[in-house]
This record gives sequence, C-alpha cells and structure tokens, in this order.
Amino acid sequence: MGLLVIRNRHPFKHCGRCMFVAVLAVLLMSYRYRYRKTVPGSQGVGSGRANMQYIIEVQVDEGISADTALIERAATTVLAAEQVPHGCEIGIRVTTDAELHRLNRDFRGVDAPTDVLSFADDGGASPFVTAPDQPRYLGDIAISYERVLAQAVEYGHSPARELAYLTVHGVLHLLGYDHERSPAEAARMREREEVVMAILGLPRA
Repeated sequence: MGLLVIRNRHPFKHCGRCMFVAVLAVLLMSYRYRYRKTVPGSQGVGSGRANMQYIIEVQVDEGISADTALIERAATTVLAAEQVPHGCEIGIRVTTDAELHRLNRDFRGVDAPTDVLSFADDGGASPFVTAPDQPRYLGDIAISYERVLAQAVEYGHSPARELAYLTVHGVLHLLGYDHERSPAEAARMREREEVVMAILGLPRA
C-alpha cells in the first residue's frame, strides 16, 4: 500500500477553507466534476448521534467514470464506525496515475506512482482557518483510478471493492491510523479496514 499521510498540506482543498490557495487554484482548474453530499451519521454503524452530519466532497477528473456514491458511502461508513464525535468534512479526488506520481514526487520526494495519498489536517495545529460554524476539515485523499483497476485484477476482486478499500484506507489514515508505525498498528488498522469492508458488503474473498 503506497499511502502517505502528509500533515498540514492541502494540495486540493477548496478555496473557501484556507488562507493560501495558489496550489489549489491551479488544481481546481482541471476538475470537471464536483460531488458534494451531506450525510447524516447512522446509529446502525455506531455513530451514536442521529443528528451528526458528514460532508464528503468527491472530485473526479475528466475521462474517469468512478462510482462516487460508493466512495461517499465508504467514507461515511468509516466515520460512523469509528464514532467520530463531531460532524466533519473530507475531500476525495479520483485522478490518474500520472497525477498521483506528481503528488508523490512533490509532497513525498518519491519519484514514482502510487495508489492513494492522504493529506491530513492537524486540527488546531493546522495553518488553515475554519469558520466556527463550519464542520472540521479532516483532510484530503487522492486515489489513482488506474491503480484501482489494475489492483482489482492483481488481487482477484472487483474494481468496486478496490475503490472502496482505498477510500477506507485513506480515511483511516486521516483519523490517525498508520500501518507504517509498527506491526501492531498495521494489524489494528487492517482489522478496522476489514470491519468496515464487511459493513459495506465487500469483505475479502
């Protein structure tokens, strides 16, 4: 899994939410599709608050046909299963291998493509400003759709499962999970991934 959690870096956060938007403005010019949905938390998967709302913004690059409803459902299922105590917002971009390569190089210093990258907000330590009446912005996730298709073939499951899995993996990183921290943490993260994938009806074959 090639996911990197980058703290206090937001290469495609929408411009109303941060003080400095130069990088964002350039990236937003290339976006063709914007999908934004506010979703009530579900007590059935452990949110514990019926009035909790999650905002999942999915942006799909031109020429890509990704299941935005599945992405939104996967992200909100993680948030509910992890009992996130307050409403929050996440941005998810589905893009190309070349764009993940560029992001990986520019933000990680690794000149190679990867399947998913996560850019986490550090809450009060973040340089980005959130209005008092706005939900907390947890961060952004970028997914290579070419890797979704290729890895689905490699692992012998559907593209839907791979897309949902990468979304789940990315959101867990935004919530502080890190499989690179230790073997125990990797096992803990994998367990949570499989719990959420089972809730989604996409368990490991």
